[in-house]
Amino acid sequence: MREKQLLSLKILITLLTVVIIFSGGMNEASANANRMSISGEISLYEGTADLSEATVQLTKDGAEVGEPVHPSADGSYNIPSVEPGEDYNITVSLDGYYDETTLQFEVVNQNVTGKDIILQRREPIIVTPTPTTISKGDSGVSLVVELSEISGLENTYEDEEVVTDLSNWEIDTNDTGLTVNRIIRNSDTKVTIDFIGTASKARAIKIQAKPEVINNAQGLASNDINLSVVEDEYITSSNPDLQTYYTKNVDVDGELNGIVVIVHGLAEHLGRYNYTTEKLNQAGYGVYRLDNKGHGKTEKTVINGRAVDGYVEDFNEYLDDPNIIVNMIKEDYPDQKIFMLGHSMGGRIVASYGMKYPDQLDGQLFTGAAVKYQDQFVEYRDSEEQSPFEGEKATEMIPNELADTICRDAAIRAQYSADPLNLNQFANKLLHEYRVELGGYLSDHIEEYEYPALILHGADDRIVPKEFSEWFYEGIASNDKEIKMYPDAYHEILNERKEKYEVFEDMIDWMDERL
Repeated sequence: MREKQLLSLKILITLLTVVIIFSGGMNEASANANRMSISGEISLYEGTADLSEATVQLTKDGAEVGEPVHPSADGSYNIPSVEPGEDYNITVSLDGYYDETTLQFEVVNQNVTGKDIILQRREPIIVTPTPTTISKGDSGVSLVVELSEISGLENTYEDEEVVTDLSNWEIDTNDTGLTVNRIIRNSDTKVTIDFIGTASKARAIKIQAKPEVINNAQGLASNDINLSVVEDEYITSSNPDLQTYYTKNVDVDGELNGIVVIVHGLAEHLGRYNYTTEKLNQAGYGVYRLDNKGHGKTEKTVINGRAVDGYVEDFNEYLDDPNIIVNMIKEDYPDQKIFMLGHSMGGRIVASYGMKYPDQLDGQLFTGAAVKYQDQFVEYRDSEEQSPFEGEKATEMIPNELADTICRDAAIRAQYSADPLNLNQFANKLLHEYRVELGGYLSDHIEEYEYPALILHGADDRIVPKEFSEWFYEGIASNDKEIKMYPDAYHEILNERKEKYEVFEDMIDWMDERL
């Protein structure tokens, strides 16, 4: 009897062991079945490289997940066995190129595809600390051109004979009346370009250093500086205590087709749209630009003896100043179609303008528009108490931290940081008027918006999510509205090295169809 009991016990233990092993195997198989893969392609803006030497590292919440993988020679890669979850990123590294990291994404119940990444080569970058608009009628113009610090490159201007040889520079003065007289080598990293003549035509000037000018240069694919000769003046703004700076460029190629008013974004200024202005001029569109309140060359509010960057007293000034410009255009060009283009914060201004002034324009265009009213600001607007951006805190300054993610072009990012007219910081009061009051106004009146609208956005925007534009598109009452996303593009689609040409073509075609 005892032997039978022992035998039965052994059989039971064996069966339990099999069940446990089988169950464990099932659990492991089930866990593996729930894992997903991530795939995409690596490509280059310019140059050649062995893409199989790149490393593709998956991270979650900033921590590395697994070992890095290497793409194949054609740039395709696959990361297997990824657990479902949120807050994943992929970073690609390759010697001689800038690291590139995706936006955060989630892995849920299906394989993730299309995580394509374009790498930009490290190259010497030229910047200027000189304002990039030149007033029509000016003479004796000089421009300082500096080399930007780029990690891993030891770039200097070559010897004086090479640097000062005008044939080693590509300079297109575009019949503006200005001619390069000489180039002075000030130091290893700085030169001065002197022009002679008088600026007589309001068009763009393009300057680029050829590779031989710069020691250790790998090439300068789109590393140039765009100046703009402009007709400019100060006008009394909607706040009679301040003068608003505006420019116009109406010396277009061929006949004048229409006028575009450009409204810039947060912490920048109208000079950052020199290239955009030139592309529109080439297509027959005149351009008016203005510096928003607290920005650029527009007169700033003085508080306690200090001119406060970014300060605006009332959000309506953002809307009323462009309307002064529009009325000027109507008087000077009564038969021309008028469009308005707004970028980022400028997009919120332009959209709100469309609600306050519904009969002034023939259409509006938006790039990376910050048009959605964010929930966290609703409570400040509805509260009887002051928002944290008002009162004694109104003149406290917020640092500008936008430069790293404005676009993928390292040259544009370097030029942004060197630009003397970009704001390094801006007043709290701006955040109240822009985010709380102006955002609330837009949200309240969105169903009243009826202008023809072209809404463009970078699908990989790191500053203003593309969902903002989608929200605006769905909410407005326009019968004539279009929306387009540009895959992989960041915030400033007008400055993206690859996509900007498509963006300009889309904008110009859209306006042409409405003339």
